[in-house]
Amino acid sequence: MLVVPGTGVLIDQENNNYILNIKDKAKLNKIVGILPKVFTQPYEDGTLVVLPIHEDTLQFLRNQGLPTRGMEPFYFKYHPPLIEGKYKAMAHQVTSAAFMSSHKRCFNTSTMRTGKTGSVTMATDFLQAHMPTSVLIVATVSNLTGVWEKTIRETTPNKSVAVLHGTRDERLRRLKLHADYYIINYDGVKMLADELYSLVESGKIKIVVVDELTHYGNHKSQRWQALNKVVNGKVEVEHVIGLTGSPAGDTLAIFGFVKLINPINMPYKHLGTWKDLVQWRYGRESWMWRDRDNAGEIIHKAMQPTIRFEKQDIMDLPPVVTSNRDADMTAEQQKSYEQMLAEMIMIADSGEMVEAVHKASLIGKLLQISQGCVLKGDGTIVELDDKHRFNTLLEVIKEAEQKVVIFTAFKAVLHRLVRQLRFSGYTVDAVDGDVTGKKRDRIFSAFQERPDPHIVVCHPQTTAFGVELAAADTMIFYGPPRSGGFVFEQALERLSSLKQKAAQISIVFLSATKEERECFKGLESGAKFSEVTNRLFATITKK
Repeated sequence: MLVVPGTGVLIDQENNNYILNIKDKAKLNKIVGILPKVFTQPYEDGTLVVLPIHEDTLQFLRNQGLPTRGMEPFYFKYHPPLIEGKYKAMAHQVTSAAFMSSHKRCFNTSTMRTGKTGSVTMATDFLQAHMPTSVLIVATVSNLTGVWEKTIRETTPNKSVAVLHGTRDERLRRLKLHADYYIINYDGVKMLADELYSLVESGKIKIVVVDELTHYGNHKSQRWQALNKVVNGKVEVEHVIGLTGSPAGDTLAIFGFVKLINPINMPYKHLGTWKDLVQWRYGRESWMWRDRDNAGEIIHKAMQPTIRFEKQDIMDLPPVVTSNRDADMTAEQQKSYEQMLAEMIMIADSGEMVEAVHKASLIGKLLQISQGCVLKGDGTIVELDDKHRFNTLLEVIKEAEQKVVIFTAFKAVLHRLVRQLRFSGYTVDAVDGDVTGKKRDRIFSAFQERPDPHIVVCHPQTTAFGVELAAADTMIFYGPPRSGGFVFEQALERLSSLKQKAAQISIVFLSATKEERECFKGLESGAKFSEVTNRLFATITKK
C-alpha cells in the first residue's frame, strides 16, 4: 500500500484501487448515489470508499469537489528517465508531467526555463504506454530540432521522431512515416491541416501539444483556424496541452488560447464580449484600453485546469543585476539626430495626420542613428561614425567573466557589430532571421558547449523561445528591441537556467539618447512599443 502525501488516500497497487476515507456525509451520499455499486465500509470517523485507479475516477472525484493532486497514476506507474539522457527529472517536472497526463485539456504556464519540454516528454511517454497513439507537437521553427527533437530523442531514445519541415511534399512524405512523435511548425499546420485532421479521425493522433500559445492569440488568423480544425473538429483530439510562460502577457489573446485548448471554458462567441469583460476604455484612440482590476481572476478561471511553477521558487539561481550604460554620440551622429528631430517637428507642424505606424518609423530612425546605421528610403544603408558607442560596448564585454550575448533590433547594426568585434579580436557568430534550421542550431550548440564563439550577436526575436544561452553571464542590449515587452522578457530568460554557472548574471542596457532610455523604461514596465513611440513623438513635437 502507498499513501498519497497530505490526503490520506491509499493506493492499492496490487488490486489497482484507490481507497479513500470520506468524512463528509453529503459527499459520500452523492458518490454512492452516482455509483451505487461502489464498495464502502465504515472506518473510524468516516467511510472507506474503494474506486478503481483510472483517469475517469480522478475526473469523477474532481467533479465532486474532491482534491486529486498526488493521486495521478503517473506517480506509481512510471519511472522517470534522465532528461536529455543526462539530468535527473526535478520534482516539479514530475509533478507537471503527472498533472498533464491526468487532464485531457490543460495548460502548463510555468515560467520560462523550468523544464516544460522535459515534463511534456515524460507525460506523453506515459500516455503512449497506456494508449497507442502518436503525438503531434506544434512549435516555432527554431525549436523543432534543437529543442523538441533533441529532448525527445535523448530522453526517450526508443521513440521515433519525424520533423515535418520543408516543402509540402517533403512534409507529407514524413507524415506518412510511422512515428511516435510528429513535430511541426505553426505555418506547417496550415499546409497539412486536412491530412493532420485525417490522422485525428483515424485515431492515430490522440495527443497534441501546442508550444508557446502566444502565437495562437488571434482566433481569426489562418494559423489559429488551421490548428483549431485539427484539435477541435468533429472528432476532437483526446489530450491537448497548451504551453506558455506568460499567460497574461496579452489579455485579449487569452480568448484565442482558451478557445483552442479548452473551449468549454470560453462560452463567449465573440472577442468583443471577452474584451468588455476584462478591459475598459479610457480614451478615444483605438489603443487606449486598460485591464480591469479583476482581469487576472477572470483569466485564471478561464485557463483551467492549469499548473504553474515559478522559476525563483524551484531553482537556486544566481542573482540578475540590471544596469544602464550611457554612450556619447559622435559629431556625425549628433548632426543626423538633430536633423531627424527637426524633420519630425516639421511634419507635426504641417497639420497632417500622423498615423501610429509612421510615428514608430520616425522614432525608429532616431534609434538607428544612435546605433550608427541608418536605412534610407531607397534601401541603402548609411553607416555613421559610432566609435564612442562601440568603445562603451567593448568596456562591458571586457568586464564579463564568461561569454557574452548582444542583442540589436537592426540587421545592419548586427552585421556591422560582427565585423567590428572580429576586428577587435573576438570570436563572433551572428543569428538573425536569415539564419535558420541546422545552421542556427550549430551556432547555439557551439556557444553552449565549445570555447568559441565567445560572443553571439542576435536579433531578439531569433532567441526568444527555447534557446539556451547559459554559457554567457552577460547580456547586452545594444539599444531597445522593437518587438515589444514580451519578446524582451523572453530574451532575458535565456541566461537563467540550471545550466548557469556564473555567480551573477548581468543585463546591460546601452543607450545614447533619451529616446532609447525611454524605450527601455517602457519595455521594462511591460508597455507596448507602439505606446512608447506615441508618447515619444508627442514629447518631441509637443503635439
